[in-house]
Amino acid sequence: MSFPSQDIETYLSRVHDLASARGLGDIVESLSKPDKTSTKAFYINRAQKLSSNDPVQIIASASELETITVCIIENIAPKHIGALGSAWDLDPAFFVDHASNPRRERLWWPHVFAGPPGPSDNPYDHIDGNFEYFGICIQNDAELNSSPNCFPRLCFRNTWDEVETVNSNTRISYYRVHNLFLVDAPLHLQDRYDSMSRRVRPTLRLPYADNRGGLLLPQLLEVYDQQGSHYSIFESLKSVFKHRRQRSYLFHHTDHISPAFPVPPLCYLLSNSLWQSNLQYLTREIRRISFEEIRNPDLRINETMHDRREDLVAFLKAGLAETTTYLPQTINEYWETLCERKKLWQDARNLTPASAHYATFKEAEELEKFLMETFQLLMSSINVQDAKMSVAQGELSNRQSLRATQLTILASIYVPLSFVTGVFGMNLKELNGSSLSIWTFFVGVVIATIVTATIFLGLQVHSKKNENKEDRNKPSEHKANQKKESDSRRQRKDFRKEPKVETSMA
Repeated sequence: MSFPSQDIETYLSRVHDLASARGLGDIVESLSKPDKTSTKAFYINRAQKLSSNDPVQIIASASELETITVCIIENIAPKHIGALGSAWDLDPAFFVDHASNPRRERLWWPHVFAGPPGPSDNPYDHIDGNFEYFGICIQNDAELNSSPNCFPRLCFRNTWDEVETVNSNTRISYYRVHNLFLVDAPLHLQDRYDSMSRRVRPTLRLPYADNRGGLLLPQLLEVYDQQGSHYSIFESLKSVFKHRRQRSYLFHHTDHISPAFPVPPLCYLLSNSLWQSNLQYLTREIRRISFEEIRNPDLRINETMHDRREDLVAFLKAGLAETTTYLPQTINEYWETLCERKKLWQDARNLTPASAHYATFKEAEELEKFLMETFQLLMSSINVQDAKMSVAQGELSNRQSLRATQLTILASIYVPLSFVTGVFGMNLKELNGSSLSIWTFFVGVVIATIVTATIFLGLQVHSKKNENKEDRNKPSEHKANQKKESDSRRQRKDFRKEPKVETSMA
């Protein structure tokens, strides 16, 4: 499938003119630059998952499928804008709004919930978010101008509660008609992390909660373990929309109800799905450690379990507790109305965002109990391993003692022979020619053997006497210690009684 280049250029000129009319010179400049950025796309539906960077292939797949599909594009390039916009007849304002940035002072302004959220007037909408990067060494602001995105975002240093961080905004845009999501590429700042920082990860907050910080949208722990500390919204959305239930909530169509899904409920849909994915990942990892790796415990397993406990308690449980505490009541009201009017597919629990997050929190508590039991099992496994090593060392000691005994026996034979050989061996000629009998040699051997055996027996008897003497001294020392303790107790009693005697005497 191919598209006329004239249609693509015409559509791009419309986007260019709209950005110029709004005075967005940085967007105009980005549209005019040669395409040197990397764009990733992921297409998912009930039957297949397609990763492609070619917009033509994305459009061809969309035309062949009639089921609910989701297209996620990271760091969209001008050629993708022209191809998708012209083929799907998208509003050029969708791309211009996605590339726009709010003013810096408005980044943390919270969303005001005057009532239950309602659908947008446009067929598209945007979710604004703010990244915070901790433990990063930045010498000057010029180091922050290294964004891999085609359309740049704000990135600056900030200080809050005496903690210096790096902040960056992001925007998630979605077009409901074609189920299209646009996200930014992550900032790769892990090479600038402070060497003292351990297991630091960036946080993404969305200003759709009752607290000032906003809703915490968690990072996928599995992606963090595999790819490092950068936060990939692209991977997060792939994880969310691989589930049929999330797709049915977001893109369910009826004749009487608008398919629009407002931004605040969408944020909490993403939040609960990501927390569930993290809980499932931690459950798999902890069960693998508990049932497989703990059979041969070592220090690495102990460190890994402490890392998993940190992920479970300090990250997952703390994030869920914060989310449920500051979740607006209007979100639950909208959710209940949505499920009743659209009759969406639900599970047996019929959970609202608040109850869904709370249920995930309770599951995390059960997993924490299992993890603590695994710690106890680890200690038991280490004790068993130590006992095995002690038995092995005992067997080795016995073998060494046996070898020493064999050497002693050999020495008891070799020493007399070597002595006699040293005395007589160099004078055999004189011995044979002299008047001494040949039995003199053997008599000398017997005498040397008796002397050697006597010395060995004397040393053995002397060592046994020393052992017996030490054993006799131990009870006497114990009695002496007991006597000292009884004397000290008697002195303390006498010391307590002295004031009473003086008082009576007075």
